[in-house]
Amino acid sequence: KSSSDDFLQIDLGTPHIVCGVATQGNHPQDQWVISFKFTYSTDGTTYSFYKDLAGNQVLFANQDRDGVVHQVLYKELVARYVRIHPTTFQGKPCMRGELYGVKTITVDLGSRKTVTGIATHGDHTRDNWVKKYKVLHSHDNKLWMETQSAVSYVLFANQDRDGVVHQVLYKELVARYVRIHPTTFQGKACMRGELYGVKTITGKHTPCTAPFGLENNTIPDDQISSNSSESSHPASQGRLYGASSWCSVTSSSGNLQVDLGSRKTVTGIATQGDHTRDNWVTKYKV
Repeated sequence: KSSSDDFLQIDLGTPHIVCGVATQGNHPQDQWVISFKFTYSTDGTTYSFYKDLAGNQVLFANQDRDGVVHQVLYKELVARYVRIHPTTFQGKPCMRGELYGVKTITVDLGSRKTVTGIATHGDHTRDNWVKKYKVLHSHDNKLWMETQSAVSYVLFANQDRDGVVHQVLYKELVARYVRIHPTTFQGKACMRGELYGVKTITGKHTPCTAPFGLENNTIPDDQISSNSSESSHPASQGRLYGASSWCSVTSSSGNLQVDLGSRKTVTGIATQGDHTRDNWVTKYKV
Protein backbone atom coordinates (compact mmCIF):
# COMPACT_ATOMS: atom_id res chain seq x y z
CA LYS A 1 0.00 0.00 0.00
CA SER A 2 0.98 3.66 0.01
CA SER A 3 -1.08 5.11 2.86
CA SER A 4 0.56 7.49 5.34
CA ASP A 5 -0.63 5.12 8.08
CA ASP A 6 1.36 2.15 6.77
CA PHE A 7 4.05 0.65 8.98
CA LEU A 8 6.18 -2.47 9.32
CA GLN A 9 6.09 -3.95 12.84
CA ILE A 10 8.66 -6.31 14.37
CA ASP A 11 7.99 -8.22 17.60
CA LEU A 12 11.38 -9.13 19.10
CA GLY A 13 9.71 -11.55 21.52
CA THR A 14 11.32 -10.04 24.63
CA PRO A 15 12.65 -6.55 25.44
CA HIS A 16 15.93 -5.73 23.70
CA ILE A 17 18.25 -2.75 23.57
CA VAL A 18 17.91 -1.48 19.98
CA CYS A 19 20.84 0.64 18.80
CA GLY A 20 20.62 0.57 15.00
CA VAL A 21 18.57 -0.23 11.89
CA ALA A 22 19.55 -1.15 8.31
CA THR A 23 17.28 -0.88 5.26
CA GLN A 24 17.14 -1.96 1.59
CA GLY A 25 14.56 -1.58 -1.14
CA ASN A 26 12.70 -4.11 -3.32
CA HIS A 27 15.28 -6.13 -5.30
CA PRO A 28 13.10 -6.93 -8.40
CA GLN A 29 11.74 -3.39 -8.93
CA ASP A 30 12.64 0.27 -8.43
CA GLN A 31 10.73 0.57 -5.18
CA TRP A 32 12.29 1.72 -1.90
CA VAL A 33 11.74 3.86 1.16
CA ILE A 34 13.57 7.21 1.10
CA SER A 35 12.79 8.30 4.67
CA PHE A 36 10.91 6.90 7.64
CA LYS A 37 9.94 7.38 11.25
CA PHE A 38 10.65 4.88 13.99
CA THR A 39 8.36 4.05 16.93
CA TYR A 40 8.90 1.55 19.72
CA SER A 41 7.06 -0.04 22.64
CA THR A 42 7.62 -2.49 25.49
CA ASP A 43 3.98 -3.60 25.79
CA GLY A 44 2.63 -3.39 22.22
CA THR A 45 0.10 -0.73 23.26
CA THR A 46 1.93 2.51 24.02
CA TYR A 47 4.43 3.63 21.37
CA SER A 48 7.02 6.41 21.44
CA PHE A 49 8.70 8.14 18.50
CA TYR A 50 12.47 7.95 18.25
CA LYS A 51 14.15 11.37 17.95
CA ASP A 52 17.73 12.24 17.10
CA LEU A 53 19.94 14.74 18.94
CA ALA A 54 18.24 17.69 17.20
CA GLY A 55 14.76 16.37 17.97
CA ASN A 56 14.06 15.16 14.42
CA GLN A 57 11.84 12.11 14.02
CA VAL A 58 12.62 11.39 10.35
CA LEU A 59 15.47 9.01 9.44
CA PHE A 60 16.91 8.76 5.92
CA ALA A 61 16.88 5.42 4.13
CA ASN A 62 17.62 4.35 0.55
CA GLN A 63 18.34 5.86 -2.86
CA ASP A 64 18.21 2.61 -4.86
CA ARG A 65 16.73 -0.89 -4.67
CA ASP A 66 19.71 -2.87 -3.32
CA GLY A 67 21.98 -0.51 -1.41
CA VAL A 68 22.06 -0.97 2.36
CA VAL A 69 21.75 2.12 4.56
CA HIS A 70 22.66 1.80 8.25
CA GLN A 71 21.27 4.18 10.84
CA VAL A 72 22.94 4.17 14.25
CA LEU A 73 20.47 5.48 16.82
CA TYR A 74 21.59 8.55 18.73
CA LYS A 75 20.42 6.95 21.97
CA GLU A 76 19.83 3.24 22.38
CA LEU A 77 16.26 2.37 23.31
CA VAL A 78 14.58 -0.53 25.07
CA ALA A 79 11.77 -2.16 23.14
CA ARG A 80 10.03 -5.40 22.36
CA TYR A 81 7.96 -3.96 19.50
CA VAL A 82 9.41 -1.75 16.75
CA ARG A 83 7.48 -0.04 13.95
CA ILE A 84 8.97 1.54 10.81
CA HIS A 85 6.70 4.20 9.26
CA PRO A 86 7.66 5.19 5.67
CA THR A 87 7.29 8.95 5.09
CA THR A 88 8.68 9.25 1.53
CA PHE A 89 9.42 6.54 -1.02
CA GLN A 90 10.18 5.70 -4.64
CA GLY A 91 7.40 3.86 -6.47
CA LYS A 92 5.94 2.03 -3.48
CA PRO A 93 7.04 1.84 0.20
CA CYS A 94 8.92 -1.47 -0.15
CA MET A 95 11.59 -2.40 2.36
CA ARG A 96 13.95 -5.09 3.60
CA GLY A 97 15.65 -4.48 6.91
CA GLU A 98 17.50 -5.53 10.04
CA LEU A 99 17.60 -4.31 13.64
CA TYR A 100 20.77 -4.24 15.74
CA GLY A 101 21.19 -4.41 19.48
CA VAL A 102 21.42 -6.76 22.44
CA LYS A 103 18.97 -8.72 24.53
CA THR A 104 18.27 -7.60 28.08
CA ILE A 105 18.35 -9.71 31.24
CA THR A 106 15.22 -9.53 33.40
CA VAL A 107 15.17 -11.00 36.91
CA ASP A 108 11.85 -11.66 38.67
CA LEU A 109 12.58 -11.63 42.41
CA GLY A 110 9.14 -13.10 43.16
CA SER A 111 8.12 -10.23 45.43
CA ARG A 112 9.20 -6.68 46.20
CA LYS A 113 12.73 -6.58 47.60
CA THR A 114 15.26 -3.91 48.48
CA VAL A 115 18.21 -4.20 46.07
CA THR A 116 21.48 -2.60 47.21
CA GLY A 117 24.11 -4.01 44.86
CA ILE A 118 25.02 -6.09 41.81
CA ALA A 119 27.96 -8.39 41.05
CA THR A 120 28.89 -9.48 37.53
CA HIS A 121 31.39 -11.61 35.67
CA GLY A 122 31.66 -12.88 32.11
CA ASP A 123 31.48 -16.16 30.19
CA HIS A 124 33.88 -18.61 31.84
CA THR A 125 34.43 -20.60 28.64
CA ARG A 126 35.07 -17.77 26.14
CA ASP A 127 36.33 -14.19 25.99
CA ASN A 128 32.84 -12.70 26.16
CA TRP A 129 31.84 -10.23 28.87
CA VAL A 130 29.86 -7.06 29.48
CA LYS A 131 31.92 -3.90 30.03
CA LYS A 132 29.12 -1.46 30.87
CA TYR A 133 25.42 -1.77 31.56
CA LYS A 134 22.34 0.05 32.74
CA VAL A 135 19.88 -1.14 35.38
CA LEU A 136 16.12 -0.60 35.28
CA HIS A 137 13.61 -1.70 37.89
CA SER A 138 9.86 -2.18 38.00
CA HIS A 139 7.06 -3.18 40.35
CA ASP A 140 4.74 -4.53 37.63
CA ASN A 141 7.00 -5.52 34.67
CA LYS A 142 5.39 -2.69 32.64
CA LEU A 143 6.61 0.66 33.95
CA TRP A 144 10.41 0.71 34.16
CA MET A 145 12.67 3.24 35.90
CA GLU A 146 16.42 3.75 35.53
CA THR A 147 18.73 3.18 38.46
CA GLN A 148 21.59 5.56 39.26
CA SER A 149 25.09 4.78 40.42
CA ALA A 150 27.02 7.43 42.31
CA VAL A 151 28.08 9.19 39.11
CA SER A 152 25.85 8.18 36.20
CA TYR A 153 23.21 5.82 34.89
CA VAL A 154 25.90 3.59 33.33
CA LEU A 155 27.56 1.02 35.60
CA PHE A 156 30.98 -0.44 34.87
CA ALA A 157 31.27 -4.22 34.70
CA ASN A 158 34.06 -6.54 33.65
CA GLN A 159 37.45 -6.46 31.92
CA ASP A 160 37.93 -10.23 31.69
CA ARG A 161 35.88 -13.44 31.68
CA ASP A 162 36.18 -14.53 35.35
CA GLY A 163 36.86 -11.46 37.48
CA VAL A 164 33.93 -10.42 39.69
CA VAL A 165 33.00 -6.72 39.77
CA HIS A 166 30.72 -5.48 42.55
CA GLN A 167 28.63 -2.33 42.12
CA VAL A 168 27.02 -0.79 45.20
CA LEU A 169 23.98 1.22 44.11
CA TYR A 170 24.13 4.91 44.98
CA LYS A 171 20.55 4.66 46.22
CA GLU A 172 18.96 1.33 47.08
CA LEU A 173 15.87 0.46 45.04
CA VAL A 174 12.69 -1.40 45.91
CA ALA A 175 11.41 -3.60 43.09
CA ARG A 176 10.17 -7.02 42.10
CA TYR A 177 11.69 -6.91 38.60
CA VAL A 178 15.26 -5.89 37.80
CA ARG A 179 16.47 -5.53 34.21
CA ILE A 180 20.13 -5.36 33.14
CA HIS A 181 20.87 -3.73 29.78
CA PRO A 182 24.41 -4.30 28.42
CA THR A 183 25.62 -1.17 26.61
CA THR A 184 29.20 -2.17 25.71
CA PHE A 185 30.78 -5.61 25.72
CA GLN A 186 33.71 -7.75 24.59
CA GLY A 187 32.83 -10.33 21.94
CA LYS A 188 29.21 -11.01 22.89
CA ALA A 189 27.04 -9.69 25.72
CA CYS A 190 27.55 -12.63 28.10
CA MET A 191 27.10 -12.27 31.83
CA ARG A 192 26.84 -14.15 35.10
CA GLY A 193 25.65 -12.18 38.10
CA GLU A 194 24.08 -11.79 41.51
CA LEU A 195 21.80 -9.22 43.13
CA TYR A 196 22.25 -8.17 46.75
CA GLY A 197 19.67 -6.81 49.16
CA VAL A 198 16.96 -7.74 51.62
CA LYS A 199 13.34 -8.81 51.46
CA THR A 200 10.96 -5.88 51.76
CA ILE A 201 8.15 -6.00 54.31
CA THR A 202 4.81 -5.06 52.74
CA GLY A 203 1.32 -4.67 54.09
CA LYS A 204 0.84 -4.02 57.81
CA HIS A 205 4.04 -2.77 59.42
CA THR A 206 5.97 -5.44 61.30
CA PRO A 207 9.10 -4.29 63.15
CA CYS A 208 12.35 -6.01 62.21
CA THR A 209 13.92 -7.11 65.49
CA ALA A 210 16.74 -9.51 64.50
CA PRO A 211 19.96 -8.26 66.19
CA PHE A 212 23.17 -7.94 64.16
CA GLY A 213 25.37 -9.28 66.95
CA LEU A 214 26.66 -6.68 69.41
CA GLU A 215 24.96 -8.37 72.36
CA ASN A 216 25.97 -11.95 71.51
CA ASN A 217 29.51 -11.08 70.31
CA THR A 218 28.86 -12.09 66.69
CA ILE A 219 30.40 -8.72 65.86
CA PRO A 220 34.00 -8.98 67.18
CA ASP A 221 35.74 -6.35 69.30
CA ASP A 222 37.91 -5.12 66.43
CA GLN A 223 34.78 -4.03 64.52
CA ILE A 224 33.73 -1.67 67.33
CA SER A 225 35.70 1.57 67.59
CA SER A 226 35.51 5.13 68.88
CA ASN A 227 37.32 8.44 68.46
CA SER A 228 37.13 9.03 72.23
CA SER A 229 37.10 6.37 74.97
CA GLU A 230 37.96 6.16 78.65
CA SER A 231 40.72 3.59 79.18
CA SER A 232 38.48 1.61 81.52
CA HIS A 233 35.47 1.85 79.19
CA PRO A 234 36.69 1.10 75.63
CA ALA A 235 34.43 0.88 72.58
CA SER A 236 34.38 -2.93 72.77
CA GLN A 237 32.47 -2.64 76.06
CA GLY A 238 29.54 -0.95 74.33
CA ARG A 239 27.46 -4.11 74.03
CA LEU A 240 23.82 -4.42 75.11
CA TYR A 241 23.48 -6.14 78.53
CA GLY A 242 27.27 -6.10 78.95
CA ALA A 243 28.93 -5.88 82.38
CA SER A 244 30.32 -2.43 81.57
CA SER A 245 29.85 0.18 78.82
CA TRP A 246 31.65 2.47 76.40
CA CYS A 247 32.23 5.94 77.83
CA SER A 248 33.51 8.92 75.87
CA VAL A 249 36.20 11.13 77.35
CA THR A 250 34.54 14.20 75.85
CA SER A 251 30.94 15.25 76.31
CA SER A 252 30.09 16.30 72.76
CA SER A 253 32.47 15.06 70.03
CA GLY A 254 32.83 11.37 70.96
CA ASN A 255 31.27 8.71 68.76
CA LEU A 256 30.87 4.94 68.78
CA GLN A 257 31.35 3.20 65.42
CA VAL A 258 30.21 -0.32 64.50
CA ASP A 259 31.46 -2.09 61.36
CA LEU A 260 28.71 -4.53 60.32
CA GLY A 261 31.07 -6.31 57.92
CA SER A 262 28.88 -5.76 54.86
CA ARG A 263 25.98 -3.58 53.73
CA LYS A 264 22.83 -4.23 55.76
CA THR A 265 19.45 -2.58 56.14
CA VAL A 266 19.26 -1.11 59.65
CA THR A 267 15.74 -0.74 61.04
CA GLY A 268 16.31 0.01 64.71
CA ILE A 269 18.70 0.66 67.60
CA ALA A 270 18.56 -0.32 71.29
CA THR A 271 20.65 1.46 73.95
CA GLN A 272 21.47 1.19 77.67
CA GLY A 273 23.55 3.26 80.07
CA ASP A 274 26.55 2.34 82.23
CA HIS A 275 25.52 -0.54 84.52
CA THR A 276 28.07 0.45 87.19
CA ARG A 277 27.38 4.20 87.40
CA ASP A 278 24.65 6.75 86.79
CA ASN A 279 25.96 7.63 83.34
CA TRP A 280 23.85 7.31 80.20
CA VAL A 281 23.10 9.03 76.91
CA THR A 282 19.80 10.92 76.75
CA LYS A 283 19.97 11.92 73.04
CA TYR A 284 22.17 10.98 70.08
CA LYS A 285 22.59 11.30 66.33
CA VAL A 286 23.24 8.48 63.85
